[in-house]
Order: sequence, then structure tokens, then C-alpha cells
Amino acid sequence: MKKRVLAAVLVLAMVIALLPVGVLAQGDTMTFKEFLEAINDAKDENGNIAYDGKKVTVRWEPDESESEEGVVIQRIQNNNAQYQFFEKLGVKNVSISNVNFEYVPADIPAHSDAWNTGEATYSADQIKNAEFQFLNTGNVTITNCSFEK
Repeated sequence: MKKRVLAAVLVLAMVIALLPVGVLAQGDTMTFKEFLEAINDAKDENGNIAYDGKKVTVRWEPDESESEEGVVIQRIQNNNAQYQFFEKLGVKNVSISNVNFEYVPADIPAHSDAWNTGEATYSADQIKNAEFQFLNTGNVTITNCSFEK
């Protein structure tokens, strides 16, 4: 009997070990690019997005090697990196809940500022914050989200 119980416990432990982390735990971490992909996947046939992050942390770090809309910085203004998204996706109403956003400053090479005065290289110490700029055509609802930097 003890051997069967032990065997069952071992099998259960193996099954749990093989499950994706998101199945068991909330509060996972994703990149900003992964977040944009997840909310795009949440878009319905009418162009509305309702995304529940289930306490996910989105680590938002500048990466100018990306070329996708929303992933790269559109412009720099003072100490903020401005990100604009949804314009080309035809998004109407946006509802985002239970997401912790954390901006991770990084060096930003050869980027123009908000006034198009030319390109400059910015250090992580200079650009300490990020801005969401939603370019949708409807309402935006943010519920139970936090923003660091």
C-alpha cells in the first residue's frame, strides 16, 4: 500500500513538473512584445480587445532592433520613451485588466525626439519612463493594473 501511494505521489509530481508554468501559477512575466501579441490575439471580430492578464508582469524594455508597430519607440520626449499602438490594427474599444507594467530603462541608440530635431543616443539614465499612447477609435478601460516607471 505504501509503495502505491509513493508511486502515485511520484507520478503526480512528474505530471506537475511537465505542465507549463502558466497552468499552475498566476503572476508570470512576459516581454512587451509578447504582451502586444497577447492583446492582439484577444481582439474580437469587431475590433474590440478585452485582455485579462491574470496578474502577469510585463517587462517593458526598449529594443530598437525590433521593427513591429508598438514594439519600437515612436519618439523620445524629455525623459519618456513614447510607444504608440493599435492604429494599424483597427482596434476600437480596449479593456486591459490585472497587468503589472514595469519599464526597464536601457540605452537607446540613434533615435529622434518628439520635435524631430535629429537623432541622438540616449542612456538608460536619461530615459527612465515609458508612455502608452493608444491609437484606437473607441474607449479605453484599465482596471487593476500597476505601472512602474
